[in-house]
Amino acid sequence: LWIADDTDIGWVSDGTGDEGWADIGVIRGQDGAAGAQGSKGTTGIQGLAGPAGSAGAQGPQGSNGANGVNGVNGVNGTDGASCSLSACTIENEATLTCGGNSVQLPCIRPVLASTALKVFVTSLRYTGNLGGLTGADQKCQSLANAAGLTGTYKAWLSDSSGGSPDTRFTKSLVPYEQTNSNATNQIASSYSDLTDGNLRQKIEFTEEGKLAEVDAPRNLVWTGTLSDGKSSGFTCSDWSTNGYNGANQFASHGDLSMTDYKWTGIGGEVWTTCDNARRLYCFQQ
Repeated sequence: LWIADDTDIGWVSDGTGDEGWADIGVIRGQDGAAGAQGSKGTTGIQGLAGPAGSAGAQGPQGSNGANGVNGVNGVNGTDGASCSLSACTIENEATLTCGGNSVQLPCIRPVLASTALKVFVTSLRYTGNLGGLTGADQKCQSLANAAGLTGTYKAWLSDSSGGSPDTRFTKSLVPYEQTNSNATNQIASSYSDLTDGNLRQKIEFTEEGKLAEVDAPRNLVWTGTLSDGKSSGFTCSDWSTNGYNGANQFASHGDLSMTDYKWTGIGGEVWTTCDNARRLYCFQQ
């Protein structure tokens, strides 16, 4: 290699006979060995924050919280006024009373299968030992059943312990009629009419619809009851004796041939000792 001064032209030979002038500025030498690794550069500045990510899935429901404590009890209210209800009157009303206030209420009574209740005088006669009011009621019921009469029957009878038609009977608003088929067999239009002191007809037919004998003493009927349906107080020791000469061994009676108060309450005018046999009046309830 020969290089001219101040130029890029030189004589070049490769040792094989090829030689000549050439622009040595474009002749590249062989690559040099790799240089040593440079030192680590300084950390660059932090980049801008990326966009927000999408919302994550909903987590599971938490468990229920503990129950709160019970509240305190309220104060008790004051007691209301006490109330009472009277029995139904003949006018078909009852009185409801609360404290100092009262009001009339209508009574609901059962509808009877018939438009009238049956009444009869017993075909049999009994001494004053009837077995009490219960025994007398049973005698009425037995005779009614045997005669084919329906319903419940009670004796028109009172005792000294508060039992009487006034307390024992259903105070009917429908008529009372006898067991015969006569169109004029009604003795009273209601319980109120029955106890006003006068009957419309004599009670003279038995449970079988037959006319009872009216000659004394077969016309007499045990009652122990006044015409208002209350006890006379003379009741053969409450219908438990057939004696004749001791205390309480007598009773008041009625006369089936009468339509005034004597149908039930001859009372002080005539008393009968308990050994005598008398009939009973029986009323359907």
